[in-house]
Amino acid sequence: MLLEFIAAITEKLNKLVTLHHLSKPQYHAIYIRKRK
Repeated sequence: MLLEFIAAITEKLNKLVTLHHLSKPQYHAIYIRKRK
């Protein structure tokens, strides 16, 4: 039961990390614009 719980959390974290990497260039561009 605990292993299933950990596996579910790991899967969710992996999806979040993937989404973050996909959207990172956009956030980076926005960050650069705000600094200028």
